[in-house]
Order: sequence, then structure tokens, then C-alpha cells
Amino acid sequence: MLRRSLMPLFILALTVGSALPAPARAMLYRTPSGTLKDNCVVWHDGKYYLLTMYREEVDGADLQFNDMWLATSADGVHWKDVGPVIHNAPFPIWAIRAWKVGDRFVLNHGSWTTDQKSLLRFWESDDLIHWKYLGEEYDVRRPDGKRLDHMDVVKIEEGGRTQWYGYACGGLLRSEDGVKWTWKEDFQLTDKNWGVGETGGCQRIGERFYLLGGNWQDPRLPGNAKGLPGDAGYSVLTFVANRPEGPFRPDYTALRLNGHSGRRIAEIWACYCRLPGELLLSSYIADPHTPVQWWHAPLKKAVVDSEGHLRMGYWRGNDAMKGAPVPLQPRNCTQIFPMSESNEKATEAAFAVEGDAVRLARRPGKNATWMGYDKPRTAVAVLDERFDVDKGFILEGRMKVERFRGGLPSVGLFIEERPQRGTAVLFHAHRLTEIGTLRLDDDARFDCEDRAGFGCATVAGIEAGKDASFRLLFRKGMFELYLNDLFVQSYCADKPTGRIGFVVRDGKAAFDNLKAWATSL
Repeated sequence: MLRRSLMPLFILALTVGSALPAPARAMLYRTPSGTLKDNCVVWHDGKYYLLTMYREEVDGADLQFNDMWLATSADGVHWKDVGPVIHNAPFPIWAIRAWKVGDRFVLNHGSWTTDQKSLLRFWESDDLIHWKYLGEEYDVRRPDGKRLDHMDVVKIEEGGRTQWYGYACGGLLRSEDGVKWTWKEDFQLTDKNWGVGETGGCQRIGERFYLLGGNWQDPRLPGNAKGLPGDAGYSVLTFVANRPEGPFRPDYTALRLNGHSGRRIAEIWACYCRLPGELLLSSYIADPHTPVQWWHAPLKKAVVDSEGHLRMGYWRGNDAMKGAPVPLQPRNCTQIFPMSESNEKATEAAFAVEGDAVRLARRPGKNATWMGYDKPRTAVAVLDERFDVDKGFILEGRMKVERFRGGLPSVGLFIEERPQRGTAVLFHAHRLTEIGTLRLDDDARFDCEDRAGFGCATVAGIEAGKDASFRLLFRKGMFELYLNDLFVQSYCADKPTGRIGFVVRDGKAAFDNLKAWATSL
């Protein structure tokens, strides 16, 4: 039995969902006021519980995160506000993790003391709603005073004995009972050039342990914190071990689980959500309209491929986002580049609709050889349907690209933002995915803003000559994209018009099996 609370009743357990204003929902959930951050999802008794640090002032400082917000969901998609179930604590409440011990839950979060020393604080609950602080004797600090923050927990049965391992931002912890914890050591890494950074969590999958670490690409940060070479922003990296205590090796092939290479923040953070028989990943994305507002993103499926690499996949539970079907008529597609009046400059472009299949072709330049060639040549066609970008929509289909001799083909989607301009996602046949702005004037100019290639667990390119399915989830300028049910990226478009198009460069492409729905959010 866990020790019951020692804390005075400054803690408010509020179940006030019915009294709160209706939240503004986009991609996918945020608090109706203030801001969430570093979200954690716990599944219990057929329901999803979203526990997240919270502050009432959107533009406040980290020290003002002294609440814990709760939302619940029956399906992991449609969330109901409960409110701040820990409110106005006399210390910061930073990233949160919770786990089951017997018939109760234990929670920890990063915090500071009054003299600004880093530590972990612990709470308990019967129902994930009413929380009691366990007291200072349960707090944990590193002996050297360095940062110790948000610990994920793995419970292992070995030799008839329960072993508790804690994976914190700041190292490995151990416990005899899952409640009282002791810091043990820094993470053991096989490559000292890397650091785990902000620990997203650890999970045993098969016979391996997958440890997640969030990192900025910034040499000024301690502990060898870094992302992939060339990345400008925040990334979550994957480290793998055969034992719960390590040593952990960077999974170089699929090191960046999610993140971004450019300076525009997209989806960041990743932590585990454990369901019976299924493992999910939780994350959050930036609101493009405010500097510090965050959204709890759609849950992802944790996928380990045949080579043992962890990737983010489409979770079938997100089908609950599909509302009313949106009729599509591919035969009404319009080619917007090259324009008909410029065909004398680009006679090799071809566009056709056959049944529900949209076909585009664009031959590479005359100088195409294996040693390189001049700038890629592009063709773009758009659906005439205008989707409701505020309500949101889901577009699914299939794409395939084939080579012309000497060319390196690319295929992708185009999100129109104004005439002859929009955001494009390009899947290249040379194992690279790029996202950026595509301008269609006298010529097509693509400015890359984000890319995924070697070292990324997200989709890096497309295999020429093979069908690939895609899923586009879009709402209020935000979108998520999947290829073959693997996560590509979360991103945002600038004032989208609601028209979606198809792109091919230096190849022949086909788009078919197109289906669309309005969101049910």
C-alpha cells in the first residue's frame, strides 16, 4: 500500500469539464485557455488520460508551469476537458510521467527547489484525477546537483522478482517497490559523442530496450546534446540496448525518431503510451499562429521494423477522426503547371485522368546523365474540390512514380496557398523527403525547409516503380502526412486555399484510390 498524502490541501482536484469553455480544436487537442506542454497519455480501464504540464498565461515562463491539466478520451481522438487536477502548486510542475503500482498510480515530474536546485517530485492517485504529494522524503536529486527531470518507468519480472528501472532526464534510477527511487548513474552509452538529453521514455520491445532522448543541435548545451548533423532544431533520438541498464547504442540508421531539420518547429517530443497488446507514441506540435502555444498531436503507433529500428506509424484509432465522406471527382483535376500558354517552353509535360487515376509526366532536361543534370522539371495538377480547411479533412490515396532514362524522379503532394504557390512534400527516388515552398511562375522553384534522409526514422523518399499509400490529415493550416502508414512529418501551411494537388518531377506519376472525409473533431 502506498503512503498517503502528507501535503496540505493547496492541491485542488477539479473535475470541472462541464464548466470550461469549449476548446478550439485543430491538430488535435489543446487546452481552452493557457497552454499545455510535454504531454503524457496513460491508458486505464478503457479510457485515455492526457496528463500535461499547464500554465494559465500563454506567454509565461517555465517557472509558471505549476498546474497539471487533465483531459480524457474514450477513443484517443476526441478529448474532453477535465481541468487542472493539480492547481497552483508552490513549485514548478514540468514534464510528467505516471505508472501503476498495485491498485494505485504513481506520478513524477521535474521541478525546482526554492534555491533553484533540480529534482524529481512524486505523487499518488487512486483514479488519475485526485492527486496527493508524497512529500519531500520521496524527492530525488542527483548528488552533483545537475538536472534531473521527468522519469519514465519500466517494470521487469526477472527470476520471480520485480525489477523497477527509471529513465530520467539526468540518468538511470532504481526502485525496490516502484515508489521510492534512488538515482544510480548517467546513462551508459557506447558512443560518447552523443547524449540522451531530455528523456522521452524507455520501453522493452521484444528483447531490446528503446530509450528516447530529445536534443537540440546546439554545441553550447551540456552532455553532448545534439541532433543530426545539419539539423537546426529539436529532435528525438533513439538509443537501443539489450539490457535495461544499457549500454545504449545510437541507432544510427534511424536515429532521428521525429524532429525537423529547418528552423520552423514542427512536431517535437515523443514518449510512450502503453495499451494492452499495443504500444503508442505521444507527441506535440507547435501552433503556427502563436509563438508558444502547443497542441497534443494525434497518437502514433510504435513500429519496430524487420531490422529492429523504431519508427512512428499511423495508429488505426485515428480513423475516429473521419467524419462525413467528401465526394471527389478526379476527372475535374486541373493542370496548373506548366500553364498551357507556356507549353512551347516545356513540351514534355503530360497530364491525363483515366477513371479515378490522375497521371502526370515530366521528362528531365536534355543534359540528364548519371553524372548530374540541370534543374528538375516539374508538373502539377490540383483537384478542383475545395476542402474546408477550418473544419479539417483527411485525404487518402495511392501514388507511384517511374523513371525516365537518366532522371531522378520525385513525386508528392501540393497544398495550394495562393495562385501558383503552395507547400509541397516531395518524395525523391534517391531516398530523401523534402518539404518546402513550391513557386510556379515562369519556372518551378522549390525552396526546401525540412528534409528526412539517412539517419531518420521518418519516411526518407519513395521506391520508384512501386505503389505507396498516403494519408494526409489536415486542419487549420496544420497537417500530418504518412506514407505506407509510416510517419512523414507534421507541418503547417500558410493560409491554405483548400485545394490539394499532385506533383511529379523528372518522372511519370500516377495517383489513384483517392478518398476524402471531413474530420469529426
